[in-house]
Amino acid sequence: MIPSSSCVGSSPHSKRTRFTPCAYELLQRDGQSRLFGLVRDQAVSPAAALAAGDELIHRLEQWLRSVRLLPEHLHEASPASADALRHRTIENRMQAWAALLALDHAYAAAVESGSHLATPLAKFVDQVLERIESLDAMITAHAPLLRPVISPAERRRWRRLLAPQYREAQLPWLCD
Repeated sequence: MIPSSSCVGSSPHSKRTRFTPCAYELLQRDGQSRLFGLVRDQAVSPAAALAAGDELIHRLEQWLRSVRLLPEHLHEASPASADALRHRTIENRMQAWAALLALDHAYAAAVESGSHLATPLAKFVDQVLERIESLDAMITAHAPLLRPVISPAERRRWRRLLAPQYREAQLPWLCD
């Protein structure tokens, strides 16, 4: 298990602290390593995953607001800014996926080790999944607005970058 470093702080149940963004980065990097096939045997510790929780929830809520306002922002933006908004939406959803993968592995490690943090981590995973489902629904509703920056060749390129076990996943943010 990847330890909860001094970066994480002492209380895994604390609300946003100065350590929260650091714990989120740890979670994000672990998830990206998994998503792109850099094999990891260890999971982020349950304490670190919980410490990252408030930051992840905060970001998911920001991303949801951003996607909800996407039509308005695209209408007001220059062509270059509009493409940057589209790319940012896709990037944010990929970050959410990576964080969820790391959370899932941290939860599995907590259950396997009999950690007392397994139950709070399960509740947190449920909260994250609920927000991701809302984000996916909003992205799906706005998929035509994202298509200008996601050509079929771009979709194929993204899929080739993913680890084999994730290449066939349904990815609404790639306008599948």
